Amino acid sequence: SGRPNFRWYTLLARHSSKMFAWTSVWGFAISLLPGTIIRILKQMTSIVTPPRFLIWGCSIRKQVGLLALYFVLLHACMMLLIFGGEYFGFLMDDAYMEWNDEASMLTAVLSLSLFIITGIASLPSVGHEMNKAQFMLVFGPVVWSALALGVMHIMFLGVPSWTATPRSRYSWSRGMPPVTLMASVLPLLVMFIKAIQVCHASMLRVKNWLTSRHYQVSSIHASDHLFVIDDEVEEGV
Repeated sequence: SGRPNFRWYTLLARHSSKMFAWTSVWGFAISLLPGTIIRILKQMTSIVTPPRFLIWGCSIRKQVGLLALYFVLLHACMMLLIFGGEYFGFLMDDAYMEWNDEASMLTAVLSLSLFIITGIASLPSVGHEMNKAQFMLVFGPVVWSALALGVMHIMFLGVPSWTATPRSRYSWSRGMPPVTLMASVLPLLVMFIKAIQVCHASMLRVKNWLTSRHYQVSSIHASDHLFVIDDEVEEGV
C-alpha cells in the first residue's frame, strides 16, 4: 500500500506532526473568531459594548496566533524530515503523488507563507510602520486566505478517507473520526461565520448606497421646481 507499518515510535514524529497541524489550524481559527463575532453583533444589533469574554478574546488573539504559527512551523519542519527515508512512500503511488497530494502540498506552502507574513506583521517594529490600509489587508484577506488554504491542505489529504467505503481501519481507528476531519471542523465553522458576516456587511453597503442614491434623485427632482412659480407647480405646468 506504500504506507509504513505502524510502530510505537511513529508517535514521536509522524503522529506528533499531525497534532501540531491540528493545534495550529485550530489556533488560527480561534484567534480570528472573537473579532468576527463582534463585527456580526455590531452589524445586526444596536450593541455598543461587546461582551467581556469577546473583548478578552480579542486581547489575546495576537498571542494565540503566534503560538499557532509556532506549531505550524514545527509541523512543516517535521514533515520535511518524515518525507525522507522509509516515510517518503506514504504519499507516493508508483513513484508519483496523486493529484490530491500534489494539491495538498501546494496549498500547504501557500498557507505557510501567508501565515509567516501575518506573523512578521504582528511584530511591534513592523506593525507600527504599517498604515491602516496595509493593516486591514494583512489581517483581513491575507490571514483569511491563509486559514482557507490551510484547511484545504488538510482536506485534500483527508477527504478520501472520510468518504471511503468500507471505512479504513487506519483512518477510523476504533470508530473515532480521522484526525483530518476533526482538525477541519472548527476552522470550517469559523469561515462559515465569517462568510455570513461579509455577506451581511455587503448587503448593508448596498442598502446604504441605494438609500443615498434615492435621496440624490429626490433632491434633483425637487431642484427642478426651485425657479418655478408656485401657481405653475400647482397647475402642473
